[in-house]
Amino acid sequence: MRKAACALFDGAVNNLFASVAESLDVCAVVEEKINAMDVKELEKLVLSVMKKELNAIVNLGALIGLILGVVMIFV
Repeated sequence: MRKAACALFDGAVNNLFASVAESLDVCAVVEEKINAMDVKELEKLVLSVMKKELNAIVNLGALIGLILGVVMIFV
């Protein structure tokens, strides 16, 4: 009985989630919010994201370089 109830609940949640996801157009909401932003605010947002991601890439490159350097010492 418990398995049947869990299966019924899972089915109901999946159906509800699917219908909500179909009715909510995330792309349109995001596009509307971006279009409503000021150019300076949007530039600041993009630059902050770029800075964070670029730092991650630089740190990953340093880590890979360190690993390869240590491996080359022993090879």
